[in-house]
Amino acid sequence: MRTDASIFYKLNNWRAAINFKNLLDTKYYESQSFYIVPTAPLKVLGTVSFEF
Repeated sequence: MRTDASIFYKLNNWRAAINFKNLLDTKYYESQSFYIVPTAPLKVLGTVSFEF
């Protein structure tokens, strides 16, 4: 089972976030039609946004 998490901070019109995909770096496979495909390892994504 894959575990994802995110944390964010918002101040006025600004928002900063960090997203973790496959947080525990679990090795697993998904099936797509007749193929078995390994999934991505731990991935960390950061975003900054401004709302106007």
